[in-house]
Amino acid sequence: MEGKCPPYGDSLYSLGKQRSPCFEEITMIVLWWAAAILLFLSFAGYPLFLLVFVRKVERHDCPSDYQPHVSLIIPARNEAGVIEAKLCNTLALEYPRDRLEIWVVSDGSVDDTDSIIRRFESEGVNKIRFEESRGKTEAQNEAVRRSRNEILLFSDANAMYDQQAVRKLTRHFYHSDVGCVSGQLLYERLGGPPDIEETVYWRYEKGLKKLENRIEAIPGVNGSIYAVRRSDYVFLEPDIISDFIEPLEIARKGKKVVYEPEALSIEPPPVNLCQEFRRKRRIVSRSVRSLLSHRHLMNPFQHPMIAASLFFHKVLRWMSPLIMLVLFAATLSLFSGGRFRIALILQILFLFLGALGFLFRNKREIPTWIFVPYYVLLLGAASLLGMYDAFTGRAPQVWTPSR
Repeated sequence: MEGKCPPYGDSLYSLGKQRSPCFEEITMIVLWWAAAILLFLSFAGYPLFLLVFVRKVERHDCPSDYQPHVSLIIPARNEAGVIEAKLCNTLALEYPRDRLEIWVVSDGSVDDTDSIIRRFESEGVNKIRFEESRGKTEAQNEAVRRSRNEILLFSDANAMYDQQAVRKLTRHFYHSDVGCVSGQLLYERLGGPPDIEETVYWRYEKGLKKLENRIEAIPGVNGSIYAVRRSDYVFLEPDIISDFIEPLEIARKGKKVVYEPEALSIEPPPVNLCQEFRRKRRIVSRSVRSLLSHRHLMNPFQHPMIAASLFFHKVLRWMSPLIMLVLFAATLSLFSGGRFRIALILQILFLFLGALGFLFRNKREIPTWIFVPYYVLLLGAASLLGMYDAFTGRAPQVWTPSR
């Protein structure tokens, strides 16, 4: 039939040889391989490159008695349920009390957050109150303006620190070329086993952070536990995600951004996957808007390592659901020739397992081989909607906790 290609891979026995693919087939093959390669680079190729080709950084030990003066900053909006435990945890940290300044910023709270904070003022806790919510980033900015110590440590109201966390985090600032240090976030449900998203997704993310530690330009730190040298702090606009852009701007100035996995911050996991979906969607939407506002960070000629880590770890990850759709469409188009049937079967199986995960999403324990496809698809859907929010102006202007 004119204008239509016969199935690719079939033999034209009338000519005694296999036909050549037509333009449409070549286009689909190119799209298929491009999508497959991009997905591989995002989830496996980038970590493998860091593992094989980037040399592990050798750091000199810091003196055990190095204890810089620290200002610990805790933004809080309607955190009456956790702020008392957070302040008790902070006051019990194994760090010299005369070297630890504590600031809590009540960001337009309308519950009992302020009255609880006032009970700790006699123990040296400083309180700032915003009558109207200005968001986490502006709360941090205001506390930085009022604080006085050399090292700025940022936390969340629901994050409980390991007793040695501050000491292990701040010891890296002994080296003058270090501008930012990120600790490790652990999700732990009290009285129960760790959640499967912790054992699968976070294990992968923590491993990737350790590899990115080799380039000393981590694209985003753990917002509940990271520290910045005051002289390197960048005052960001209120609608910017500080724990995403701040370390990148510091790295852009030539300072090192370090990951310290022994400095532990412990938080309860999301109540359910619906809450996790909303949280991921909000993070992606604000991250995209933040990166668009600071797009100079993506310039590969000025900041090659920063641009590469952003592209492979963030941008490709956000775009992965679109890339998966391209891969699936190209596979469907090429299926009739028989050469891509296995690829299509695997993709359909992945979608089927994801659908099973959705059906069993409310069960406490889901087999890993079902949960992983479901969680990947869940994050993909959150990324798609997050990008939609970002490009249509629907991204939230300030961060508010989902608790």
